[in-house]
Amino acid sequence: MRQTEQQIRGELDFRSFHGEFVDRFIGLFQSLLRMRVPTFDRLVFERTLRPPFLEIGAELGLNGALLASRHGYRGFCLDISPEALLTGREYRRRMGLEREAMLICADAHNLPLRNDSLPTVFGWGTFHHFPDPLPVLREARRVLNPNGRFLFEEEPIKRRLSLNLYNTGTPPHELRWFERVLFRLGLLPFIAVPGGRDEVARGIHEGTFGVAQLRRLLGVFDEQHVSYTPQLTGGIAAEGRPLRWLLPRMLGVQRAFAWATRWFGGASAGWAIKHTIGCRVLDGDPRVALVKRRDPLDRLTLYFDAPTAVRLIDGGGSPQTTQDDDSLRVDLPQDWRDEVVALELQGEAQLLRVDLESSSVQGAFYSWRPADEHEDAATLESRLGCPECITVSDRCLAPRCGWPCVAACPNGALTRGEKGPMRDAQRCTLCLDCLHACPFGVLDRAPLELEGELGGEGRLTCRDCGRSFIIRDGIAILLTAEKQRLMGDRWR
Repeated sequence: MRQTEQQIRGELDFRSFHGEFVDRFIGLFQSLLRMRVPTFDRLVFERTLRPPFLEIGAELGLNGALLASRHGYRGFCLDISPEALLTGREYRRRMGLEREAMLICADAHNLPLRNDSLPTVFGWGTFHHFPDPLPVLREARRVLNPNGRFLFEEEPIKRRLSLNLYNTGTPPHELRWFERVLFRLGLLPFIAVPGGRDEVARGIHEGTFGVAQLRRLLGVFDEQHVSYTPQLTGGIAAEGRPLRWLLPRMLGVQRAFAWATRWFGGASAGWAIKHTIGCRVLDGDPRVALVKRRDPLDRLTLYFDAPTAVRLIDGGGSPQTTQDDDSLRVDLPQDWRDEVVALELQGEAQLLRVDLESSSVQGAFYSWRPADEHEDAATLESRLGCPECITVSDRCLAPRCGWPCVAACPNGALTRGEKGPMRDAQRCTLCLDCLHACPFGVLDRAPLELEGELGGEGRLTCRDCGRSFIIRDGIAILLTAEKQRLMGDRWR
């Protein structure tokens, strides 16, 4: 389920308030940013957060500006509200943030970015605004590099022991008189959901996650690490003072936090990894393909565009030659435990695809793309893709994979062609099920060509469909025609 038209309009209307209340809220956002500085510093120091990044639901773009100004990181700040992104410049100016990320007005369900284009995607208190965050998380996985990380923080965990009758204002400064009394008695969280009253009144979805539900959503990634804090909106301790003193002494701090959050609500944070086999052909003679993997492997099946010979480095034995269909199965030694499988290739054949077999995975398919040894130096615009187009790479091996992209399309917009799937743009609803079903990542967004400046005025033009997207006041409006209709005059 995606956001309804009413919910999108509610987001747009609610976020438009920023321009009128800068003086009122500047102190609040300054304090929030100060709290996030040590978190971002730690993530940068540990290389958990690497550039270029994408922030989903960036609103004012303060997190991206912090990373750009404090650490020199480049990246994208994406939000559905161009007014919030534009007003953010005044907040950033007053906070002394001299640099900013590239600002994009786009739909999180339809990210205008190419496959495997970024090492980091993150969101701060964003994903509970989607009735079903799963399509957004699938898109986040799609645009992540192999072994890229998805980071999240400040996502609310549902409180089991509560009537959840209604949403209050943000405590404690926007509570009604009787709510302040209940708040002091520690009873308010048992009756109502702290925070979100104004958002719900505008039609915005204000959801919470159960612990099991959150882990199921993160299951679109291959590895996940989640931590919990039993603290509600406005700094309210979820479990009350007696339990807050007793539980850590009984269970230990981490188990106490997890137990209290599961029952009394709170916030969650963590990260997840996209573990994909990533192959890259390095310069030099002989050329060497590196196959990174997660699980112990028994054998690899390699597919090339022409006959070749391959030798397993440090694996012993003479070179093995590809079969008639240009595929080659490489059996690994039983004691193989290295994290990198190095292969020596002979000839000019290009590696197209890698299949693996292991004790835990059989016939899993993994995508391959040429490595960019200067990933951080690549232009930002080269990572952008047309939100209206889906293209098929010449590396498509659809007859060998069973056409999962065609089977995934609910509208019959994809049909089988001689060189891969063919798309009927009239029938396509851009649900993106085909992109996520493709096991090799050869279905992708069409690249965009930049005319003008990303930080000023200009346009981005699709190389396939020829459609242009404007850059106005340094904000790239990368929305489908349907979403632009909802925007009205906001994007003109």
